[in-house]
Amino acid sequence: PGRDSMRILLAEDNPVNQKVTVGLLENRGHQVVLAGHGKEAVEILKNDRDFDVILMDIQMPELDGFAATKIIRQREEEIGEHIPIIALTAHAMEGDREQILEAGMDYYLAKPVIPKNMYDIIEKLGPVADDGADDKDEQLVSDGAVHTDGEIDEFQ
Repeated sequence: PGRDSMRILLAEDNPVNQKVTVGLLENRGHQVVLAGHGKEAVEILKNDRDFDVILMDIQMPELDGFAATKIIRQREEEIGEHIPIIALTAHAMEGDREQILEAGMDYYLAKPVIPKNMYDIIEKLGPVADDGADDKDEQLVSDGAVHTDGEIDEFQ
């Protein structure tokens, strides 16, 4: 309630994870475009930059999440925009946080993804129907979910 539908790019190679994640997001009213690997995600973004957020699996064939994010961020520097990227990782271990930040990702979720945690991040990043966007960054910091100052917390 109070949130607009978002357009989300999901880069995920596992068919089961694809189906579950797409279903969860569509049940919340979001539109999902699916990329089966990082290279496909990069290609989609070449032609269509109209996404509110990207969910990026870390381990994928052809181009993993780190390499895909690097390419995406390089292009964004050239055109002066930034789409939030949420890393999806089954290996949430010490040091992952730093590696994810260095790769240019904004947040991460540990797999298996807990729907509430995914919704919390995505919906706080999205447009607010009542135009309360000025309070969005402060709310992200104050609830302990994520930080906008270069620090991230994982969700497990």
